[in-house]
Amino acid sequence: MILNRAAKPLDFSPVIKLMGGLGAIDGRRGLEITVNYVQSFFDRYLKQEKAPLLDGRSSEYPEVYIESH
Repeated sequence: MILNRAAKPLDFSPVIKLMGGLGAIDGRRGLEITVNYVQSFFDRYLKQEKAPLLDGRSSEYPEVYIESH
């Protein structure tokens, strides 16, 4: 699960869940984060390509953390 601490509770899919509310995060920033993480997911799991964004914390997106169960 990919979580964004700066966003409101919106559940776009089982892959990405934005937590906190779109109040603290600019809508364009939230969209940028969503697009890049979804693209990375598809790159890794559909195209079998490297997707370092999914490997852990990113300095580009410090408000996002990845939680696995």
